[in-house]
Amino acid sequence: MDMEYVKYLMQDVPPVKENGKKKYVFRAEYVYRSLFCKDVYFRDEQEYRIVLSDDEITEGTHYPVKLSEDIKVIAIEDLLN
Repeated sequence: MDMEYVKYLMQDVPPVKENGKKKYVFRAEYVYRSLFCKDVYFRDEQEYRIVLSDDEITEGTHYPVKLSEDIKVIAIEDLLN
């Protein structure tokens, strides 16, 4: 990530100078920005992004998704189970 991307993600909280260096803070209420905004390095990546706004994930979680030509809408409860 370049610094401009980091500044964009953390734009709601001004940086603080500590020991002659700028410290950027990223607050949880703005996490959506990092989830839906990609760095240009990943511009050719194709992916699905899902936000579970009521769940706090503290470790890596695997949600298997089978891709096919048929598209089906399912309830979030079914996805999580």
